[in-house]
Amino acid sequence: MRRAISVAVMVALIAAVWPKPREAHAVKEFMDQFKARYVDYESNDPARIRFAKRFEQTRCAVCHVKGEEKTVRTNYGRLLDKYLSKEQHKKDKAQILKVLRYVETQPSDPRDPRSATFGERIKQGKLP
Repeated sequence: MRRAISVAVMVALIAAVWPKPREAHAVKEFMDQFKARYVDYESNDPARIRFAKRFEQTRCAVCHVKGEEKTVRTNYGRLLDKYLSKEQHKKDKAQILKVLRYVETQPSDPRDPRSATFGERIKQGKLP
């Protein structure tokens, strides 16, 4: 009986400290609007084809820095995060689209106002 209790206590302790799966912070509606605006799988334009392939390879890394905590974002992700709130805008497709349009006009390097805009990078087939 003691052994059974000891085993149960050990299992409970292991379960308590075992790493939990990381919660995804990406918002499906934000991703859906991004894809609808920028990702064209049917295009004949080489830059759009390149962008669609790159997007499929990176997906979340468009906004989140790969290998880091989900709160660590790319320049593009930081700017989107500044203007979009999961709680306020999740169901507001018009607002999501408005922010995507605004962010695409912004320089991709915040330290260099002459850097290519996010929209220019996307049109060139590069990730923002």
